[in-house]
Parts: sequence; structure tokens; C-alpha cells
Amino acid sequence: MVKASFSLLELEFQLFKYAIAFLLAGQLFSCAQQVEDQDPDVLKGRNGLVASPLMGEGDLPRDLMGVGIDDLGKVYVTQTLRVSKEEISLLQSQFLHEADMALTTVEEKEAWIRKNYSPRIAEAQNLEDQNGDGVVDLDDLVIRSEQVFTLEDEDADGVFDGSTLYADGFNEILTGAAHSVTPIGNSVYVTIIPDLWKLTDEDGDGHAEIRERLVHGFANHIGYGNHDLHCVVHAFDGKIYWSMGDRGLNVMSQEGKRWAYPNTGAIVRCNLDGSEFEVYASGLRNSQNFDFDDYGNLFAIDHDADFQGEMERLVFLPEGSDSGWRNYYQYRRINRVLKDKSKDLYSPWLSEQMWKPLHDGQPSHFLPPIENS
Repeated sequence: MVKASFSLLELEFQLFKYAIAFLLAGQLFSCAQQVEDQDPDVLKGRNGLVASPLMGEGDLPRDLMGVGIDDLGKVYVTQTLRVSKEEISLLQSQFLHEADMALTTVEEKEAWIRKNYSPRIAEAQNLEDQNGDGVVDLDDLVIRSEQVFTLEDEDADGVFDGSTLYADGFNEILTGAAHSVTPIGNSVYVTIIPDLWKLTDEDGDGHAEIRERLVHGFANHIGYGNHDLHCVVHAFDGKIYWSMGDRGLNVMSQEGKRWAYPNTGAIVRCNLDGSEFEVYASGLRNSQNFDFDDYGNLFAIDHDADFQGEMERLVFLPEGSDSGWRNYYQYRRINRVLKDKSKDLYSPWLSEQMWKPLHDGQPSHFLPPIENS
């Protein structure tokens, strides 16, 4: 057995980075609550926890999704501009559900978009005329770019007051949200649907001249919230791991092996150069964060499916495991999101209570969760 190299100190540092990510992205800790007599920008939580914004005024990226810190303390962030408009989503365009379920590769998805993009879809997505030609059409899907920035605190007061554009040009028809950003060595790894990117600033000018598309083929289905690529982790075995939501994946590895999981989410991994890509664990809905224990065991929290009474799950993910979820389960019953277009049909996820820890009556083809949360 290979033992992980994580120490308690390193674990605390990882938790610190997650805390920074929450603060920078403008999100709230679940335990934090607003206090009327304090600064409205300061959050006061349990046990004396106080969280203050780290983003100052001025021309700084604001729509942040991911945060990464390199070995020298430089902070990298991803800013998303496209996810709410350019990337087609079932949440806005539920009339596309039937067509979407037939898509099994990102190539099929792009061909379908090129053939079927319409004013009705553009209106549902609230897409404006991005290129100023007087019409809203396919050409407007390739104008705005996802971006990666570095942040600076020029006056050393603990608040970021400057930023440098590290990389952009992520604006193809299929480009989705820029999520996770993780510096490893001299490069930065970024998840931007449908790809994992490796970015390198070789000449040290603050901008990445080298852009390598390491792995391609994620999200064969159109959007559904933030069911995207997440959480790049440099693991104990030297490989990088990351997660894909249940919009699916259909990837051809550098070695010529196809990994087709078109209707579920997964944890995947590869070497730092993109070689030896493989699906490590599958059957997930949308596991945005995961981590290893001191023995290399992988655990994650997976999202619930928006059904009344159903709960999120703590899952143990050994190599090759299947946690049971398929994205078409969510369309067979009315849920909190898809109310008007959903049907009241048999769903194994609910009828056989697959979302609960091991119990009599569950199917045996998947690994049940440890507990609900």
C-alpha cells in the first residue's frame, strides 16, 4: 500500500486555501451569519470566527469561480463570463431536454448547436448582441472569454488591490465555466469545459505563453447549474485528479483508449503531462470537492438531486467504484428545479432509495454512501 504524504500541517494549509477560496469568491461559510451592528462586509460566525473581504476596490475580477495558491504565495483566480449566457443550459432552456439526452460526445453537441441554435435559445439564455452586428446568433457565442488572473496586494495591507491577466482566449462555442485553478510546479492547471488546460508562463512576464489542452471531451450534455469540471488536486501518487459533474464525459486518451461515461459524473486522473488519463471512480452527480486521507483513500461530498426529502451524501470512492447516479434519474420525478417539465415516473434513485447508506432492498451494482448530510 502506498501511503499518502499529507501531514497535519499540509492538511491545515489545504483547509486554509479552501477558506480563502470561499472569501475571494464572495460566498459564505455555512456557519456564518450576518450581524446587524457590524460592518456589512464582515461576516461573524460561530466560535468567534470573523471573515473579512480580501478584495479591494478598483479594476479587479469579480465573477470568481476558482482560487489557487502557488508555493510562493501567489494567488490565481478564474473569472467566468460565459456560464450564464453563452453556455446553453437546461435550467433556462428546458425545451431542449429531449434533444440533449441524445448527445453522447462533445463533437455531437457542437454539431447540434451549430445546426439548431435559434433566437428562442438566445432569448432563454438572455444572450445579447456581443459583436455589435445587430443580430444575436452563433457568432455571439465566441466573443467573450473565460479568464485567469493573478492577484496583487501592492500596498501590503492584506487586501488585494491589483490583478494581472494571466491567460484568456477561452471562447470557443463549447467553452463553459472556468472553475478550478491549481498551480503545480512552474505551470497552472485549469478546468474549463470541455478541457483540462496546462498553462505556463515561461518567460516570467506574468502571462502564460504556453497553453496545452491536456484532456478534451468533458460535458457532452448541455449545462445544468455548475455541473462542471472541478477541484484539480495534485495527489500522493504524483498524478492530478479532478471531478466532472453528471453532464458526462467521452474522452480519448493520448494512448488511444476511449473513456465513455456520457450520463454520469466521475473522478478522473492523469499524469502532469496529460498521459495515462483514466476514470478513477464514477456514478457521481456533482462532487465539487474531494480529498484523500493519510492512506490515500478518497472521500467526497456529492450533491443531492433536488428531490424533496432526499439528501446529499458522504461517499467513499475506491478505484473503479460506481456510486450509482445517472443523470436521467433526475428527469423522472418532479424536483425543486425541473417542476414543469418533469414526469412522475419510476426512478431507481428514489424508489430503491439509492441515496441512502446500505440497507435491505438496494441494488447491489453500486457502492452506497457512508452517510447523508
